[in-house]
Amino acid sequence: MPADPDGVLAKVPASIRANYDLMTGSVYASAYANWKPTHKPPYTIYFSPGNTSTPYIQSMMAELNQLQAQSKGEISKVIVQDSNNSLQTQIQQIQEAVRSHVDIMIVLPLSPSGNLPEDVAAGKAGIPVIEPLNSALSPYVIGFAGNIEYQGAKMVQSLVQILHEKGNVLDVQGIPGVLANDGVFAGANLVLKKCPNIKTVGSVVGQFVPTVAKAQVLEFLASHPQPVDAAIQTGGMATGIMQAFVQTGRTVPAIADQGATPGALAYWNQHKSTYDMVANAIPPAQSAQAAWTLASGLLQRRGMKISDIEQAPVLVTSSNLAQWVEPSWTLQTPIAYAPGPPNALYPASYLEQFFAKPPS
Repeated sequence: MPADPDGVLAKVPASIRANYDLMTGSVYASAYANWKPTHKPPYTIYFSPGNTSTPYIQSMMAELNQLQAQSKGEISKVIVQDSNNSLQTQIQQIQEAVRSHVDIMIVLPLSPSGNLPEDVAAGKAGIPVIEPLNSALSPYVIGFAGNIEYQGAKMVQSLVQILHEKGNVLDVQGIPGVLANDGVFAGANLVLKKCPNIKTVGSVVGQFVPTVAKAQVLEFLASHPQPVDAAIQTGGMATGIMQAFVQTGRTVPAIADQGATPGALAYWNQHKSTYDMVANAIPPAQSAQAAWTLASGLLQRRGMKISDIEQAPVLVTSSNLAQWVEPSWTLQTPIAYAPGPPNALYPASYLEQFFAKPPS
């Protein structure tokens, strides 16, 4: 559990507090408990995703633009800036956004610690910072879905059950050193170290790109004839892994699929009588909806109780696969993340309990 210097996590119901297991650092009382906008509508939301070219961010952008169009003039615009994966550029852009007096910031930091001084400066200037898929690290940030280690652990617990606690595992990393990659494996390894009959037989780097992952897995398989019973991937690469095994005539392994890749879900659904896997779903449009719900609540003067909001991982298993897969999908479907059933990830009804005040 994270440190709780302000005692706010202790007040969270035990069933929800369990979702903070394995988090490091601290959870704080939010600096925005009594925050109010400085003017009447319309408001401006600033979105800094670090890189606008990824499928996840493009889906988030589309959803934010749609929500802005539906806001009936409450939100005049969503300003999006591409930092092209440059931390220094992102920092400079955030500094300029603060000087421009935007009302709310939604940020996917390229470096949570590197961005932190700018986040704090924005908060102290009266501009709340919301960070999807990240821990807050400060009372001046509202983070959600940042407990990546817990997601990895819960997903791999299910994988271990599928394997009956024995077998060979291939790690397919996205980009080593990136939280979205390392956090998943940190949680996974906490589970696997308790499984003496499960052996990690290799690790390749797929750069979060299915074609790269396929090439790397093909290269691995060419020099490793032993069975591979499972693979763990950290985002967007499951189809590439599967295609490599199919191409070589090898048995497709059970996959722990961070992100729930549509092509992989389709393969699973088409072979469900003989094949099983598990996915942790993080639908990008629903991430955008959650950020919007938090921003809207703040602009409605509802405040925020806590710096970090965590929900139980949304696991796709054989029991709920039908809710997540579309009949038209195939292994070649290029969509990167399954959109999922409505209200699966951080629905408004769940976020409601974290606001400091009821709706007026």
